[in-house]
Parts: sequence; C-alpha cells; structure tokens
Amino acid sequence: MSIKHVKDTPLRTLRNTIGPFADTLAALCEGRDDAPVVASGPPKSMSEEDLLYGKTLTQFHSTLVGMIESLFTRADEESKARNRSPRTLKISVRPASDPYHQPARTKQMPLPPTLFRDAARVAILVDMVERHLETFAFRLGVVNVGFTNFVAGPATRVAKGLEAYFGAQGQ
Repeated sequence: MSIKHVKDTPLRTLRNTIGPFADTLAALCEGRDDAPVVASGPPKSMSEEDLLYGKTLTQFHSTLVGMIESLFTRADEESKARNRSPRTLKISVRPASDPYHQPARTKQMPLPPTLFRDAARVAILVDMVERHLETFAFRLGVVNVGFTNFVAGPATRVAKGLEAYFGAQGQ
C-alpha cells in the first residue's frame, strides 16, 4: 500500500480498518504533522548553507564569511551551554546545474583544536574552505559548511604534539 492508496481511501473506511490512528495517518499522507517537535539531546552537527549560483567572487567571499561567523557563534553558544565543541569541519557542494537534484560532494577535515581560541579563526576557516572549493572543476551551486563530531570539553589543544614529547624526553 502506498501513500496514494491511503489518500484515495475514504476516512471512514480508514477509521473502520485501522481505528483511531486513521486521522493521524490521513494527515501525515497529506503532509501535515501536528505533533510537537521533541528534542532528543544536544545537536550532533550544525551547518550553514547558501545558494551561490550567479554570485561574484566578492559576493561569494562575503557570503562565506557570514556563514562561518554564524557557525562560530553557534559553536561558542554550544560550548558555553553544554561544554562541547566540534572537532570536524564538513564541506558539501553541489554543482550549479540543478543543485538540489545533484548528489553533494562532501569532504570532512579535522579542525585544529586551537582554532577556537585564535583571533583570526574566521579568516583561517574561510581560507581552508576556499582552498578546498578551488579543487572542484564545476561551477558551484550550493555550498554547505558545518561543524560535526562534538566532544565534551572546550576546544583546546587535545594532544600535546611532538614538541611536548621531545621536550619531556630532555627532562
């Protein structure tokens, strides 16, 4: 049975067949869902998306800056509210030709843990994204930039790195 079959069935027949759930099922088949949204926990990711088709390079750059500033604002709020910060940058792009029906090409990159403390964090991330976008051989239609892989704790240096290891060896 398909949604079309349910929509074509009289409501009275649905009620006799499946009982009180008939009204809800009929509404869902019409695209209506009056149930309240229930939060199931903190977000697993956050992203910004924009249609870039027809924008100049200057407009594209300012759009990208705005998207990334918004992401950092939201990530800072998440860090303050739940003491969590993202560890992964996700970039998805679709070509300008029919952008909403083409499959997205996605790349994920680790976020440097110190990025969130850097005064130039927006410029650094814009540069990372723009360098990645230059690798595509098609005109961009839709760009989605997001943070994922949230972990507990503020965005600070997670690993001490080789310099700390070799420094500890000399002590």
